[in-house]
Amino acid sequence: MLRRALSHCAIALFWLLHFLPLQILAVLGHGVGYLLYLLGRQRRTVVRINLEWCFPHLSEGERRQLAIAHFKTLGRSLLERGLLWWSSKERLDRLIRVEGADKIRSLLDAGTPVMLLAPHFLALDAGGVGIAMRFDSVSIYAAQTNPLIDKLLLRGRNRFGNQQLLSRQDGVRATVRAMKAGALEFLTKPFAEETLL
Repeated sequence: MLRRALSHCAIALFWLLHFLPLQILAVLGHGVGYLLYLLGRQRRTVVRINLEWCFPHLSEGERRQLAIAHFKTLGRSLLERGLLWWSSKERLDRLIRVEGADKIRSLLDAGTPVMLLAPHFLALDAGGVGIAMRFDSVSIYAAQTNPLIDKLLLRGRNRFGNQQLLSRQDGVRATVRAMKAGALEFLTKPFAEETLL
């Protein structure tokens, strides 16, 4: 019951924040991210170990600065979800740039299937919305542990065009079958999904 109430409060906050200019959201998001860095001991440890493995030549202080920058960007991406879920198409068109859309369109118009592989970086959902506003697609989706957030993410990803979201549990074959069926223009596949709340 408490978790559901907190989820509703978080969703209401995201909705209110989506009215703010992007620059203000960025500042607030960086603050939220820094708090996550300070309070998220377990996540901070995972990031610290990953940075040690990937950047052994950097000093501990340099890796700490990278970790803080990551958490700030994470906080910003969380707050910007409201933009993706509720902003108008016109506003999102101004905020999200898709490079190579003309090339994709020309390939599709020539009957050539297109597959995009997208690593799971913090701007994955923004990129997905940018693609969905321009093309119909099939993509793989990982269910979120919070049912309210899961429903909101699904609704947000289906706002534009004819999107088909397949469960990660359905496996790659279901995705390939959907693409071969030719019902939709191309496939976007994130390598992984993270739980928001």
